[in-house]
Amino acid sequence: MSAEPVARRPAAPGRRLRSPAFVSSLLGVAVAQALMATSVVAQRPAPARHPSELSLHFERWSPPTAEEIALPITGARSVYLMRDDLVPLVRLTLALPVGDEDDPAERVGLASMTAAMLRRGGTVSRTPAELDEAIDALGARLEVHGGESRTVATLVSLSEVFPEALDLLFEVLLEPRFDADRLARVRRALETGFASREDDPVAVLRRRWNDLSLGPDHPRSRQLTRASLARLDDVALHEFHRRHLLAEQPWIALSGAITDERARALLGEHLGRWSRRRAAAAELADADRAEGAAASAAADVVGAGGAQAPARRPPAPPGLYLLEHPAPQGKMMIGGPGVTIDGWADERLWTAMVLQEILDGGGVLSRLRSRLRARDGLVYTVQGLLEAAPRDALLEIFLEAEPPSAIAALRAVVDELEELAARPVGAEELELAQQGLVQRYPFHFADAEAIAGRYAQDDLLGRSHEHWAVYRDEIDAVSARQVQALAREVLDPERLRVLWVGPPLDDRLLREVVGRGPLVGEVTRLPRLDPATLEPLGSP
Repeated sequence: MSAEPVARRPAAPGRRLRSPAFVSSLLGVAVAQALMATSVVAQRPAPARHPSELSLHFERWSPPTAEEIALPITGARSVYLMRDDLVPLVRLTLALPVGDEDDPAERVGLASMTAAMLRRGGTVSRTPAELDEAIDALGARLEVHGGESRTVATLVSLSEVFPEALDLLFEVLLEPRFDADRLARVRRALETGFASREDDPVAVLRRRWNDLSLGPDHPRSRQLTRASLARLDDVALHEFHRRHLLAEQPWIALSGAITDERARALLGEHLGRWSRRRAAAAELADADRAEGAAASAAADVVGAGGAQAPARRPPAPPGLYLLEHPAPQGKMMIGGPGVTIDGWADERLWTAMVLQEILDGGGVLSRLRSRLRARDGLVYTVQGLLEAAPRDALLEIFLEAEPPSAIAALRAVVDELEELAARPVGAEELELAQQGLVQRYPFHFADAEAIAGRYAQDDLLGRSHEHWAVYRDEIDAVSARQVQALAREVLDPERLRVLWVGPPLDDRLLREVVGRGPLVGEVTRLPRLDPATLEPLGSP
């Protein structure tokens, strides 16, 4: 009996029948894929049964090198451009090595006022109001600020209007008006502000601390007074601009949606104009020096341009300094000299960074916070800073506390400093400090603006870009013995000055910590100052 033929199901519309050979080939591919998947699975490690068994691998991240983003342009000390097209913005920072330390003795505040009035005082071709309107019309931000050793201009604008915004920036820097009416308005505001200058205990603490720790003649210590403010007229500002700002070449950091070619063309034009202005300013400066030397020789005075500048007065000796202030809580600063390094390649820099991290780091590690806040509850705030720099480095520990607990907090700080000097830090604490510093390394280069700015700052400070290439390895190489040796040098209680600004403290407790206690020196009561003259109240 013959078999009945098998009825075939008709194909659905639009669907093709597959031949047996084609189906077999599909099965072969499926089997091969299954075998490959089995092979891959077999090569994978077994899944972890506990989080402690997990093994993670991270590539070591490094930022672009300085050489990769350098943009050599005649007329600038250095230019760095980090391109970032994520948003249509361009950011420019321009720095000059001119600041408060260039102030004449009789005109304290001249550098900062000149920097501020570059932006606020208009330009040769624009009144202050017209300059404000031009910047606002572009939707740009243009600012100029002065500091201890530098003047910094910043510009942020949309990339499509960046050429016009850059024109305004260089107009401000090269052709300032220093409008007399706007300057008078700023001076009146500062004069009014003198009345409340001694009200804020933290600001008072900072000013008096700088006097004690750096000396009253240091640029950080010198303060604007009514007499020095009166000397800051438009003539003085123009003269300072010509003698100092025009005479320098800038460092520039540029980031955002702009190409190398466009940046080079735009900056090259403006820097060329600056170079011509600088040459003219140099000729005038040479003439001034020659005139000053002739006058000096005629008066038989040593030194070009007049008498030799008097030597700076030294810092105050170690001891406890008290300033009564009508504040509900007291503010205290404890410190002394920091770590003076022999250039930025000094190995002690890395040790100082680790010691700072242990003392009061930016992460979870902080001996000061752990002791004074978490364990003993003696203070509202504690912040520690150990500076490492070629000059003027300081150790500063700031506290906010009630008067009854202030002396106990001071003792606790000294205990922690002595402990770091007496015993090596443990392996776990050292590793945590090093990890904290290394893990924060990428934040130094968090975005395009930070990358360009970091390398420009290196040039301004005289720090090699190699600093960042070796950063992590140098931090990891710091030993507990090195940390202890540096702690013995800089955390010595006999080097400490202590300043208290706030309600009176118990005299009996004061006598226990000074002289017979951990501190050396004497207890000195400081007078309050007249806010406008900064002379002691009651003095003639």
